[in-house]
Amino acid sequence: MRDDRDFEHLLREALHREAEGLPLRIDAMTVQESMTRTRRRIPAWVLPIAVPVGFAVVLAVIVLSAPPASPPLAPGSAVSATTPLAPAPSGPPSEASAAATPGPTPHPANRTAAAVAHGADRLYVIGGRAGASPLESGNVFDGLTWNDLPLMPQRRVHAAAVITSDLRLFVFGGQSPTGEALDTTLVLEPEADAWADGPPMPVAQSGMAGVEVDGRAYLFGGSAEGHERDVLVLDLETGLWQDGTPMPVAPENPIAASVGSDAYVLSGPVALRYRGDSGTWESLAEPPLIGFPRAVVAANDKLWLVGGTRAPGDRYPGVAYFDPSDNTWRLTDAQLPPGNMWLHVYPSGDRLTVMGGHRAGMTTTIVEMADS
Repeated sequence: MRDDRDFEHLLREALHREAEGLPLRIDAMTVQESMTRTRRRIPAWVLPIAVPVGFAVVLAVIVLSAPPASPPLAPGSAVSATTPLAPAPSGPPSEASAAATPGPTPHPANRTAAAVAHGADRLYVIGGRAGASPLESGNVFDGLTWNDLPLMPQRRVHAAAVITSDLRLFVFGGQSPTGEALDTTLVLEPEADAWADGPPMPVAQSGMAGVEVDGRAYLFGGSAEGHERDVLVLDLETGLWQDGTPMPVAPENPIAASVGSDAYVLSGPVALRYRGDSGTWESLAEPPLIGFPRAVVAANDKLWLVGGTRAPGDRYPGVAYFDPSDNTWRLTDAQLPPGNMWLHVYPSGDRLTVMGGHRAGMTTTIVEMADS
């Protein structure tokens, strides 16, 4: 039984470190103990044969399990990191032609676990980590170029962020470099060259999802024990916090976006809608892409879900969307290049520009697609 627990522990650690963008690590003592137990059970004459055979098998598994250069989810689409926002056809996917075009300025930092906010035709990416190092920097993207934001007073990962209609940027909570959850709120006014303190959160939290709806910031979930289902609501004008209706489930690695007055929270196979006018929750159909960490963005009155992963080396290369008018998920023909973890998505017109990613690094790929 202990052998099984050792294996499960190593697998969980590998999954966690892969999702965080950290190098895989195997504890030397665990390996040594496993080898000692193995020697006790196997006759001595077997080891000289088993060891080289074992290495060969491991090497073959590594090679065979490597993700393909462009793993398809559906036929009819070339490798792409820019996807038309037009609805996918209801019948079988039609063939598409693709031609690469020069993209916008590449992402200036290969960061993961960052706070992301969309609004006012801009994409904000704040904090996170580069490798194992938390960051205090941030960037804003306007569709063509990236610009630096003022440095935050403290490095943080797994924070949440929202942008208001008057371009005030809020960053909530997160995790300090020492692993402590934060209850601080930072505010960056338009044209300001430094962050200011905002209303402290009622609970120190990290790993929550944030959206802005009708002048309020909504924070969903988080990792604080006993508060995983919490909904915290901040009135962005008065600076007063209040509790929202708790979520029906405790989401893991939640992501969120808003369409109209409703907020949508996704976590693995779970999809929830929060009705802002009534404060009630609704369960939605399971998305066709259930991996994590994925990216989600609202565009053209729809919810667009991009990429993700469900295990090391098992990444989703696709794009799906949810149409609130008929409460239906649809999978598009689009395919993404390898590396679709911790992506940043910028919607503009009939395109989704997908940038960054754990494997893709600081790249931006633009591919025009048209039905043939």
